[in-house]
Amino acid sequence: MTKRAATKNMEVEVKARCDDIDVVEARAMALGARFEKDVEQSDIFLSHPSRDFGKTDESLRMRWVRDRCYLTYKGPRMKGLVKAREEIELEVGDGEGLLAALERLGFRKVGEVTKIRRILRLDDADICLDDVEDLGTFVEVEVKAKDIEVAKRRAMSILKSLGLEKNIVKSSYYEMLHKGGKASK
Repeated sequence: MTKRAATKNMEVEVKARCDDIDVVEARAMALGARFEKDVEQSDIFLSHPSRDFGKTDESLRMRWVRDRCYLTYKGPRMKGLVKAREEIELEVGDGEGLLAALERLGFRKVGEVTKIRRILRLDDADICLDDVEDLGTFVEVEVKAKDIEVAKRRAMSILKSLGLEKNIVKSSYYEMLHKGGKASK
């Protein structure tokens, strides 16, 4: 049996609605970003049988990317425009089997999100150009750094350089699709 290690990080990201993804991609490339890959991501969000993730501001997600599946726990968000939260992610060998086991333990599906994501890399940041099914186009800037405040400033700086600082959205795609459909600012 292959041992798979979970990754534990602080996720630091800022998201903005984007009406012209091609213009933003051109701006990112002008800043020195390079194309990494295009991926289709299908996410299933789960509720806990005895804990209300809405009240605790946590989430549990299963994500399929091609033939791979990842289980991700996200902890409560820190306050501010830039979203920062603990993230624990692990790759699972049998996503359908894990989902079936979780459902038998009382977890249940509460929503799905499907998107096409184009990932650009700019030094220490990922610039994700997202086309979210039934929602539209967005840009997420994700930075991983040991110092959360440094990562937050870096993410905001990149978003401003892309001309999207007035379009910031704090809601997750799941929240926008399954909890009223509005993007909270």
